[in-house]
Amino acid sequence: MEEEGKINLYKCTFPINLKHATVAVIGFVLPFGPGFPIGELQCRWAAQVLTGKCSLPSKDKMIKDINDRFMHNITRYAPNEKMSIRVDYIKYCDDIASQSGAKPNFLKLFLTDPKLFFHLIF
Repeated sequence: MEEEGKINLYKCTFPINLKHATVAVIGFVLPFGPGFPIGELQCRWAAQVLTGKCSLPSKDKMIKDINDRFMHNITRYAPNEKMSIRVDYIKYCDDIASQSGAKPNFLKLFLTDPKLFFHLIF
């Protein structure tokens, strides 16, 4: 799972070396923001993947995502052994929520339920 200081978990949750998504690592992130909402989103996403309601991308895409996040973190933060699990809170939450289908569609809400839209925005 670890090579050359990188921890190879797709979105800090799923090991990439397994043939099928049968294991999820929850809460193994170093966020700039609160950790509990991230863990809750990871649980939702893992439940969706493990029940087959959503799927993971190909191994090549997962490896590219891991490498991109690692390189981004190297250019942004001081070097340390936790580079591959460091995430930006809002971007990471949006990404995980999009993966699991939990991110609201604000344009659709604006058109179908303006009151809820304004409650979510403000």
